[in-house]
Amino acid sequence: AGTGASGGVTIAGTNSFSGNDDYGLWIASRGTVSLENVTAGGNKTEDGVSIDNAAGTGSVALTGTQTFTNNGNGDGDDGLYIRSQGNVSLAGVVATGNKDEGVEIDNTPGTASATVQIGGTNVFTGNVGTGLLIYSEGNVGLNNVTANTNTNNGVYIENYNSTTNGTVNLTGTNNFVGNTNNGLYIRSKGAITLS
Repeated sequence: AGTGASGGVTIAGTNSFSGNDDYGLWIASRGTVSLENVTAGGNKTEDGVSIDNAAGTGSVALTGTQTFTNNGNGDGDDGLYIRSQGNVSLAGVVATGNKDEGVEIDNTPGTASATVQIGGTNVFTGNVGTGLLIYSEGNVGLNNVTANTNTNNGVYIENYNSTTNGTVNLTGTNNFVGNTNNGLYIRSKGAITLS
């Protein structure tokens, strides 16, 4: 992520980053970040996986299956943390028992068109913070989300500052049960569609 850097980060195959004293995986880049089939569990004092490429304009994509369980020891320790200027896409996410958010995504540093898309079937349960937390200025799309028994919210989505009136679209079968605060919270300027 140094000044003048342009390269991205690609990790393919099947990958495990678990049982570390700090982060499971920490990435700082100015380029596109692509990860495949990631497991990060039981990392003791930080996020399971932390990705920050907001110094550049690249996207972040996680494909295959993604599992983030029991990471961190206090506030700010997420299963997966992403900060980006570009589009963010995930699929097949399981985030349970993390000491703050299960998954936190922030692509507000980017343009109003940067999107967040989470496909496949996804589970965000039993996290000390919010199961899935999204700040964006573009369209947000989720599919088949279960976000139950989180200590804060099940799912929290905010794209209210979008200059293009970004939409929020939930498809498939979605469950938000037994969370301490809201099951589903959405604050948006654009159309909201639920299924």
